[in-house]
Amino acid sequence: MANDIKKKAYYGYLKDGERFTMVGETVTELSAGFYQPCYDDYHDRTYFISKKVLMPNLYVLSNEVQKTIIDDIKNFWNSEERYKKFGSVYKRNILLYSTPGNGKTSLVNIICNQLINDYNGVVIMIDSIQDLKSYDKCMDRLREVEPTRKIVTVIEDFERLTKDDHFASLLLQILDGNKQYDNIVTIATTNYPQILEKRFVCRPSRFNIVIEYPKPNEQIRREYIMRKLKDGGVDITNEEIQKSIERYVKKSDGYTFDFVKELVQGIYVDNLGEDKVFERLEDIKNKNGNISVTDDASSKIGFRAEYASSLVPALGGGQSTVGEGFEEDDGFDEYDHPESDGSWLERIRPFHP
Repeated sequence: MANDIKKKAYYGYLKDGERFTMVGETVTELSAGFYQPCYDDYHDRTYFISKKVLMPNLYVLSNEVQKTIIDDIKNFWNSEERYKKFGSVYKRNILLYSTPGNGKTSLVNIICNQLINDYNGVVIMIDSIQDLKSYDKCMDRLREVEPTRKIVTVIEDFERLTKDDHFASLLLQILDGNKQYDNIVTIATTNYPQILEKRFVCRPSRFNIVIEYPKPNEQIRREYIMRKLKDGGVDITNEEIQKSIERYVKKSDGYTFDFVKELVQGIYVDNLGEDKVFERLEDIKNKNGNISVTDDASSKIGFRAEYASSLVPALGGGQSTVGEGFEEDDGFDEYDHPESDGSWLERIRPFHP
């Protein structure tokens, strides 16, 4: 249309000595939200990628650990003058650990939402080795532009980044290295605290708080189910609904938050029926991840047994049996295998008789 205004490609100049480079639209600060740190070492260029994080309804429950962490961080954000007075770096590091699916990520999301909504802050997510390698450069330059911006750095599955000494040293640099940043909270999570080295968990200067996030007790399960149903338009004052809730609470003893969420989802969203949902959840719980493919001799689709069984150990998958399949990190990379011409791939491709 004639009235449409074409968006400009360039808005100004970047001055570098005697060189002026045309640049696109610029901003003086990052919008509050979630970001991934990136560094292009070839061009010595840092940048942040805005991440859209889709979250379910988040509930602050009567959970002592949840309350402890939320209150601690609120107190931290209000303590800048005290930190300066005692000459301390204005930072806070927290390690949360628990069994998988127990609500650590939900707590992290509550903290991040409060940072964004109450303090106009920025969340930096370290999800990969590349993010970890980029973090230091990005933080250096972010602090040049926004020296006092409140930041939460999130490192989920912390243990996976500690296996290599070089990456472990980068993590230590973030936690309490010789180059520290003010106005920052770092939150790490792990499902496997037992494999973390003492240099991470036994130094309070590295993690001020190391705390377990427990399974939800009866009160918390009841509170969560009631709030979830109320948000879904269910009349929780109804006598029959209240009886159902008490039944769910009793039958879900020992469940992690992930199971309790699936309980509500299965009964009220997927409409599967209470007995069917509990049957499925108990089956998952009892198997505890020990699943295998049912052997069907009549099936002729799959890997050739003589090749699959011999290749699994060679590819780093350890001892395995045909039918268990290959794991994500079993090493399906022709350049990691002695037969680098790729011919070995022909022997493990699925075949049809």
